[in-house]
Amino acid sequence: IEVNKPISTIKYNVGDAASIDVQGLPAGVDYIVNNGIVTISGTPTETGTFNYQVIAKNDEGKASTLNGNIVVTAKAPEKAPTLVHTSGLANQTINEKEAINTITYTASGTATTIEVENLPAGVSASINGLIAKISGTPETIGSTTYSVIATNSEGLQTTLSGTIIVNAVAPIISTPANTTIVATEGSEITPVTFSTDKVSTFEVVGLPNGLTYEVAADGKSITISGTPTAAGDFNYSVTAKADGLSSTIEGNCSIAEKPVAPEITEPTNGTQEIEVGTAIEDIVITVDKASEFEVNGLPNGL
Repeated sequence: IEVNKPISTIKYNVGDAASIDVQGLPAGVDYIVNNGIVTISGTPTETGTFNYQVIAKNDEGKASTLNGNIVVTAKAPEKAPTLVHTSGLANQTINEKEAINTITYTASGTATTIEVENLPAGVSASINGLIAKISGTPETIGSTTYSVIATNSEGLQTTLSGTIIVNAVAPIISTPANTTIVATEGSEITPVTFSTDKVSTFEVVGLPNGLTYEVAADGKSITISGTPTAAGDFNYSVTAKADGLSSTIEGNCSIAEKPVAPEITEPTNGTQEIEVGTAIEDIVITVDKASEFEVNGLPNGL
């Protein structure tokens, strides 16, 4: 029998013996006598081979002896728990904002508990008995090595590990409806906003003078605004950078010249005094650009 485990009950019939004695029992094992029956029972607390004797005596002191043997062995070494990876890739590489494929581990044998340590933020383990399922969407970029631990009642453990690698991706820039800016020199444009899916640093190149951009407080968008001070056709680009990667989107500014009134050169003979019915001296009026003309206030005949 293994130490600290109860023995199977042993019984001897000694009839009407005047006295009964049992010698040589291991510690933790004892006997009782009831109606001529000796009952040996208990839980041995020491190891070894114990040759015991049951001695029955009559009234005249004559004895009869029966021998028995109890072998108490040391407790067998506890086996470590069994832990196996049962489904899903233990090592996974994904892009940010992607969910991992569910990973399952199962403990058995002497295992009494299973736990998972050091998962990345956004990923968790659900425990059902001795089954652990790992799932979720990592919230951080980089490599994380997690551990799955099965433990038994003696504190023995079996550990398996895996790695989850999350790669960064370039920011995604949304395309506004008005990437082509059409405006007139000296007139304020309708603001144009570009948004990204993550906090980014921005660079805008190629805007005409008078236009600027402002980054939003959350770092996820910029707005181009202002009043162009020069006419022309301008190709500009917006670049968003995050985690060492970048994306670029291009647009165009078409800025028309500011309308300017024609400059009229005043003739030297613009004022004439003549008699009615007499032809006037031709009056020539010149302007600095092609124009439409309208003359008001002339007398009849001119």
